[in-house]
Amino acid sequence: MVNLVTVDGQTFLVDVGFGSNGPVHPILLESGSIISNIAPRRARLDFKKLAQHTNPSQRAWVYSSQENPDAEWKEMYSFVEIEFFPEDFMVMNLSTMSRPQSYFVKTVLAMRTLLNTETGETEGVMILHGDYIKRKIGDQSEILERLESEEQRVQALAKYFQIFLKAEEQKAIRGLATELKSTPGP
Repeated sequence: MVNLVTVDGQTFLVDVGFGSNGPVHPILLESGSIISNIAPRRARLDFKKLAQHTNPSQRAWVYSSQENPDAEWKEMYSFVEIEFFPEDFMVMNLSTMSRPQSYFVKTVLAMRTLLNTETGETEGVMILHGDYIKRKIGDQSEILERLESEEQRVQALAKYFQIFLKAEEQKAIRGLATELKSTPGP
């Protein structure tokens, strides 16, 4: 899901859910727009025909990402300028939220953008992915912590993401495939 936001007659792509390859700030909805993302990565928007289109006059917006200035551009997703309503999102998200094969049903994820304290610019991301915490700044990644239990994951959410779960919320994962179960030591 992307949001299109119009400010002073100009429309911007605002994407808050794509993850670490997504844009970290709004992008002007103008074909050929290129922005700096988390250095050295860049992002681009193009309005173009997709290979899958059967009608030659159809066009869609394509968001692409480039790992560094020498890398190939990779198309990440496309979208069209059609307004959707809450009922539409309920139907579109049903499979993503409930199918056992869905990546988002099988994996606990969290991401936080990291800002450079001196410049205020985006410099990296903090990621919780299942049972580990990773920090990525530029093209350098580092596993900060391996998580062995739900208690550790709850503590990591608070420590790295400022997400504080109530006792009732902490219990909600019990019995699910994503639950981290402590393995007793020797």
